[in-house]
Amino acid sequence: MPCKNDEGRVCGAGWRNTVFNVEESRKAHTSLIGESYAGCYKDANDRDLPQYFAKAHGDYHKCFHAAAAGHFKYAALQATGYCFAGNSVGKHGKVGDEECNMPCKGHPTKVCGAGWRNSVFVLDNINWADIDLDINTDFSMNERTVILLYLRYKWMLILTETQF
Repeated sequence: MPCKNDEGRVCGAGWRNTVFNVEESRKAHTSLIGESYAGCYKDANDRDLPQYFAKAHGDYHKCFHAAAAGHFKYAALQATGYCFAGNSVGKHGKVGDEECNMPCKGHPTKVCGAGWRNSVFVLDNINWADIDLDINTDFSMNERTVILLYLRYKWMLILTETQF
C-alpha cells in the first residue's frame, strides 16, 4: 500500500507494517537546501530554539525553508515534527543521537527528535534557488510578522550603508 505522504514508498497494508531503520536514515541525511545534521539536543519550557513554525509540522522541507527564510542559523524538528528555529543551540545540552528516535509525521523514514529532544540542523550552505515559499500561504500571521520584520531590518541596514 503506498504511503499517504510519499506515494513512491510502501507503508504496509492491512495488519502489516513496513519497518524503517530510523538510525540508518538519520546517518544518511541528504541535504534538501544546504542544511547539515548537527545532532540531538535537549529542550525545555524555555525553548532552546525559540521560533516555532506551526505550518511546517512534520515536514522537513517546510521547516528548513521557513527557518532559512527567517534567516535563522538552526532548524530543529521535535516529537514527530514540531518545527523550531533560532540562532544558537545547546543551552540545555547535547545528548546521544539515539535519544532522537521518533519518525517524522510527514516523512516516516526521517527522524524528528522525540519528547523534549530536538533533531537539530545547521543552515550553513543554503541554496537560495531551492527556497520556494509563498509568505501568504506557507506561514501563520505571527510567522509572517517575524519574517517581514527581519526583512525590513535588513533593508534598513542596506539603505543606511549606501547613504554614507
